[in-house]
Amino acid sequence: LGISTIPSITQIIDATKLVLLNLNENNLKDPSIEMLAASLESNRTLTWLDLGKNEVSRLGAIALASLVRKNATLLSLGLSWNSVSGEGAVALCSALEDNVSLKTLDLSFNTMGNRSRPIVSKALAKVMRKNQTLTHGPQIGA
Repeated sequence: LGISTIPSITQIIDATKLVLLNLNENNLKDPSIEMLAASLESNRTLTWLDLGKNEVSRLGAIALASLVRKNATLLSLGLSWNSVSGEGAVALCSALEDNVSLKTLDLSFNTMGNRSRPIVSKALAKVMRKNQTLTHGPQIGA
């Protein structure tokens, strides 16, 4: 899948009132993720989104942070096996400080690296103190 398919995907989501969307292993890069995230900010039906095993990195994670900040319907976001690190991971954590609807965030097997790991850990610890509803792991339909 590529950026040209994102408008069709979002039309299907809106037309069918889709609740679960698995886009795992579709070679989606940041521009596609940015377009998808922007189109889902006002969506009120999708509760589960899996974007694992794609090519989500800094810009995609920042776009998803905006989605998390603005969307109160999404309950689970899967981002395992991507390249989310540093600034992107911190942006996601920051978005979660006030979002208590998201219950599951899967950031497993991302490329945090030694330099960004302490920064991300600190941001995540801050979120966990404020947001008591968040867990970790793939919980389909949670």
